[in-house]
Amino acid sequence: MPAYKRKIAQWRRYGVTACTIIMLIGCVLGWAFFLRPTASAFEKRDLTPFPEFTADRFVDGSFFEDLSLWYADTFPFRDAFVQLDAAVDGLFGIQPETRMVGGNVVADQLPPVNESGSANTAATTDTSPDVESSEPREPAEKPDERALQEDIQGNIMNGLYVDGDAAYSMYYFWDEAVQNYCAALNRCADRLEGTATVYSVLIPNNSGAKLDEDVLEQLGGSDQKQSLEYFYSLMNDNVKVVKTYDALREHRDEYTYFRTDHHWTQLGAYYAYEQFCKKKGIKPSDITKWEQHDYEPMLGSFYQELLLDSMAANPDVLHAYVPSGTNDMTSWDEYGNEYEFSVIADATDYDPNAKYMAFIAGDQMLSKIENPKVTDGSSCLVVKDSYGCAFVPNLVDNYQTIWVIDFRKYNDDIPTFVQENGIQDVIFLNNMTIAGTDTAAEALLSLMG
Repeated sequence: MPAYKRKIAQWRRYGVTACTIIMLIGCVLGWAFFLRPTASAFEKRDLTPFPEFTADRFVDGSFFEDLSLWYADTFPFRDAFVQLDAAVDGLFGIQPETRMVGGNVVADQLPPVNESGSANTAATTDTSPDVESSEPREPAEKPDERALQEDIQGNIMNGLYVDGDAAYSMYYFWDEAVQNYCAALNRCADRLEGTATVYSVLIPNNSGAKLDEDVLEQLGGSDQKQSLEYFYSLMNDNVKVVKTYDALREHRDEYTYFRTDHHWTQLGAYYAYEQFCKKKGIKPSDITKWEQHDYEPMLGSFYQELLLDSMAANPDVLHAYVPSGTNDMTSWDEYGNEYEFSVIADATDYDPNAKYMAFIAGDQMLSKIENPKVTDGSSCLVVKDSYGCAFVPNLVDNYQTIWVIDFRKYNDDIPTFVQENGIQDVIFLNNMTIAGTDTAAEALLSLMG
C-alpha cells in the first residue's frame, strides 16, 4: 500500500476513535443522573423536577412528556454551558456606554382614567376579544410553572436601557393581563369581605422609579405611573390600594434598586412598606436600628443577561437588615416537605448571582414566620412574586404571624387558605411587569376559586 494511503487510513482510524470517544463521553454525561442539577443559580429558578410515576400517567403518555422536559432542562454542567453561550453572545462588537437592548415592542394603548378614577376600557386599541369587556376571561387551569417563569423573564428583559454599569427594565402595558390581575384581587377581596382586609402593593420597575423623566420619554415604553393608575381604577372598593410610585421617586437618588439586577433593595422595599403602614394606620419599624449585614459582590439578572465588564468591575452590594423580633422561618415545598430557613440568611458564600436569596430564602412556595415578641394575635398573608422577598422582612415586627405564598408555585385556593388560618390582612405585593404578564395574571386568577 502506498505511503499516502497508509497515512489516510491512519488518520481515518484516529477520526473514528475520536468520534467514538466523544460519543461515549456524551452518553455517560447524558445518563449521569447524579450530575443533574435541580436548580439554576444563573437563571434564578428551579429546574424541571423528575416526574412522578403513576400508572395513569404512564398510559396517557404524560409521564414521558414530563420526562422529556426534565431530561432537556437538567443536563449536566447546565449553568456553565448557559454562561458560556451568553459570553459568546457578548463578543459581537464593542458596545456603547449608553444603549437600548431590545425594546422593539408595540404595547397596548393605555385607556384613559377619568376624574372619578374609573377607566374607559373601550378606549384601548387592542384587538383581542376580551379587551372591551370589564369581565376578563376565566383561565381553565393554572399555566405551567416553567412556561410562566419563562414568560415573566422574557417580559422583564424585553427592553433594557444600559447606562454604564447599570441597566433599567422598561415597562410595556398589556391590557388583558392587567384586567385579569385586578380581577383576581377583586375576587379575593369579595370572597373575604368581612373576614380579612385585602391590600394591593404594586411596584414600578427601576426605570420608572429611578430615571429622569426626559430620559423615560425618549426611551418609549408605557408610562408606569399612568399604568399604575389604570391598575388601581380596575380594583373595587374592597381592595385597599397602597400607592408606591411617588414615594420611590422621592428617594430615587438612594440605593433603592440594584444596578445589575431587576429587583429592588431592602431599602427600596422599606419605602413601600412605610406606605403600607400609613394605609393600615400602624407605626413602621425603624430598620436603621436593626442589625445590618452587607453581602458582596452581587451580580444579578441584568449582568447574567448582558455580561458587561462595567458591571463586573462595579458589582452591587446587598444590604440586609435582620428584624429584631425573630429571624426564624419555616417553609414548605409543593411536595409537603418542611424546611427551616432564616428571614435574613448569611449570604457570604452564595454565588454573586444568588445573593438576593438572602431574603426569606428566595421564592419558596409557602412560608410562615412567627414572632414571639408580638402576642396580639395579628396575622397577615403576603401573596408575592420575587419582589416580595425583600419586602417581607420589614413586616416581621408588626405581626405575630406572617404567611407568605409565592403564587407562581402555589396551587390551592388562596381565599380558602386565608379563612382556614384566620388571617386578618392579605397583602398582594408584586412588580407591575410581573403582574401585567399574561401567564402570571392567569396563574393568580386561577387561585381565587
